[in-house]
Amino acid sequence: MHRPGWWRRRGPVAILLLPVGLIYAGLDALIRVVQGYNAASAPLPLICVGNLTAGGAGKTPVTQALARLMIAKGERPAIISRGYGRTDRQTLQVDPACHGVQDVGDEPLLHARLCPTFVSADRLAAAHLAAANGATVLILDDGIQHHKIKKDYVIEVRNHIDGLSNAWPLPAGPLRQWFGLGQGGVDLHVRVGKDAVIEAALPEGVSAEKPVAAFCGIADPEKFRQTLKKFEVYPDWFRGFGDHHIFSSAELKELRDLTKSHQMITTQKDWVRLPEDLQAVVMALSYGVRLVAPEKLWSQLKPILDTRRIYSQAPLK
Repeated sequence: MHRPGWWRRRGPVAILLLPVGLIYAGLDALIRVVQGYNAASAPLPLICVGNLTAGGAGKTPVTQALARLMIAKGERPAIISRGYGRTDRQTLQVDPACHGVQDVGDEPLLHARLCPTFVSADRLAAAHLAAANGATVLILDDGIQHHKIKKDYVIEVRNHIDGLSNAWPLPAGPLRQWFGLGQGGVDLHVRVGKDAVIEAALPEGVSAEKPVAAFCGIADPEKFRQTLKKFEVYPDWFRGFGDHHIFSSAELKELRDLTKSHQMITTQKDWVRLPEDLQAVVMALSYGVRLVAPEKLWSQLKPILDTRRIYSQAPLK
């Protein structure tokens, strides 16, 4: 989804939408209470990474940065995801060699290139499958609004510049939860652009002698354009689609036609959604984040992981 302009301030459109937002926030609070009352424990320590706002905060690269930290510390992390937009309802481990976007979603395909990744609408089932396959710690991707499973540590990711914008609930503002905002059990706020440094790399082979066409389907396409600008790449054709966009036949034809005259650049998240013939000719901008203080984060996480493991192994009385 694109971030609408009225999310930035409490203007006329936001005010008109606020009654709808209050209904949304009330339903969210009710669901949170009902589901949280019956929440189940995961078989392993579980770290949740998510947003309080809708889209575009940098949750995916922070999730991957956390997984890399865990690997560096000798852990065997597994990422648990719903798999946004997937049509397959099975609980399964993602295999990029045989699964496509419709099977598992786009972000899990990226995660699976880093560490074992499991998708399911039932996150608890995915957690048990990950434990059975040798994981030592679970990372719940986009899990702040999922209340059916207990979390040992919650990391909330937000963009340092956008913050909470007008701080009103959807659709009047970007907040996915509003009532009890400060009581959501968040242990750490990570501000992308301050606590986590954005790192991007231009694909090899980009030439200044050939025109560039760029496209993306993310929450804020303008950020992709600005990233290209930092590399002094100025596309003469640019298209921004909605987040997790599935390309139509007509759109794919347009992209194929452009490859005849342009260098094509997109995001990694969009690249995995392309058919194989376009993946062969479209370049993907490498994008990630580096945690500014990984050792400080690890010093907070390690005692929690150790305590949870001791508790999990304790005999029932």
